[in-house]
Amino acid sequence: MRHHDDAGVTLMELLVCIAIMSIVSVALASAFVAANKSITKSGYLMDDSHDGQIAASYFTTDVESADSISTAAYPSCSAGTPLISFTWHGWDQSHNPPVEIQKVAVYRVVEPVNPGDERQLVRQYCEGVNSSSVTPVSSTVIAHNLKPGGGAADPAVTCFSAVPVSVTCDSSIASAQLVGTARSQMSDDNVFFTYTVRATRRLP
Repeated sequence: MRHHDDAGVTLMELLVCIAIMSIVSVALASAFVAANKSITKSGYLMDDSHDGQIAASYFTTDVESADSISTAAYPSCSAGTPLISFTWHGWDQSHNPPVEIQKVAVYRVVEPVNPGDERQLVRQYCEGVNSSSVTPVSSTVIAHNLKPGGGAADPAVTCFSAVPVSVTCDSSIASAQLVGTARSQMSDDNVFFTYTVRATRRLP
């Protein structure tokens, strides 16, 4: 005589299984949300530090290379009044023999023109056989989302003598410091962070 196995899942067992699956699903979802927030935060931190890294790279190289330094306008290279400009000599290797040329890096703030535009710190790089003949070669945004309404005080460049004390930015300085405030990507428009870059000249 054959016996049929009528064993199965009771309603109570099914309810317990559903409850356990719900708990596990909620835990997995919470872990996913937390991981996603962590990844997003890391991305924002990288965005915030990016401008400081770019500014440090360009500004340090320009200060170290400079033969002369000025805050006066440099109309042949860049419009407006610069924060600071650095001039040094190099060689144009496209000629045979190479030709000595003048290289200029001008730092200036570009104010927003239209609603929604960002305030930027721009490095204008120029070359020419002399100071009156230099022409723009490249323009690089080295800081985005600068603090609105910062005016001449932000960003700012401060120059120092060898002592060191704050002095006028000219060819006699020993070092220079760039300080800027930019909007953080991590929160709303009212959260800002400040970066500081200081570089020392290679004096003979």
